[in-house]
Amino acid sequence: YLIGLVNNTLKVCEDNKIVNLEIKDDEEYLQNSEIIDGIWINDTLSAVATLKGGVIFINHRTKSIEQIVNYQSGLPDNEVFAFAKDSNGGIWVAHSAGFTRISPNLPFRSFNKYPKKSKGLFGFLKKDNADPTKTETSTKTVFRSRTKRELKTITYQYTRVEGIASKVFHFMSNGNQLFCGGLDGLYQIEELQAVPISKEPIHTFTIARRSNKIITATYSNQIKTFQLNSPEHEEVYLFGDFRDQIQYMFEDSKGRIWLCSTDEIYYVTISNNEIINTDTYKINNPYYFNTFGAEKDGKDFFVNESGIFSIDPTNGKITDVD
Repeated sequence: YLIGLVNNTLKVCEDNKIVNLEIKDDEEYLQNSEIIDGIWINDTLSAVATLKGGVIFINHRTKSIEQIVNYQSGLPDNEVFAFAKDSNGGIWVAHSAGFTRISPNLPFRSFNKYPKKSKGLFGFLKKDNADPTKTETSTKTVFRSRTKRELKTITYQYTRVEGIASKVFHFMSNGNQLFCGGLDGLYQIEELQAVPISKEPIHTFTIARRSNKIITATYSNQIKTFQLNSPEHEEVYLFGDFRDQIQYMFEDSKGRIWLCSTDEIYYVTISNNEIINTDTYKINNPYYFNTFGAEKDGKDFFVNESGIFSIDPTNGKITDVD
């Protein structure tokens, strides 16, 4: 068995013994990629899926990384949702662009470039030798040049914000403060530098202005809260052992903080660092679409691919709008 720990280290259970799997090389890449799942492929090879680094194949006999399949090597997205092994030993990887099948025994390469050729490769032709006594074949590669277009004017210039190396899902501002959240955690942007508040990967977050809190939904299905107007944005423990995969959250004009999951909608009200009111609403979402919400004209509306509905907390009624 392959065992992954929350600190992104690995252990191997074999012959009723559990030993540390200390990777000899590229261990830092494994540590920074955030392990989410693992597969035992055979007696020498295992694979781990990650949030930020694609799929990593590890030889647990030699304690070395055999192969890294990520965006740079052809995987459409470094964030892996799930993966599984099929009956032929292939690894199916689910990501934002769909599915990719990886065969650990075959090279995994991107063929969008041709070595030592600066022009685009559109195709190639294979031509057999005319001499029938020869068994060798020769290959002819046909290139077609793209037409170059010069950019006459530049309207925008993009400058990288230092300190973030992975995907960012969400931005929110509070006055002159700018915050962002994603796979690297929660950050405040100060000029061109990202200052970390929490380095735990998050799905989404919101700013609760009435209670001066930043509320985050983590990949471990927890809700974590941070003090907004404090120098270090200290963590405030409000939600205890609450567990659910929250996809979206927002605060309405009455100070209710709405949390949207796949099959339930929650709201809480915070006062003096305590939750003073809460309720839960079961929603019909058989295909587990992402649910989002917003307030309009004093009413709280929610939408997913099944339709639009509103919730009235005064009577607990859910009303379909569309």
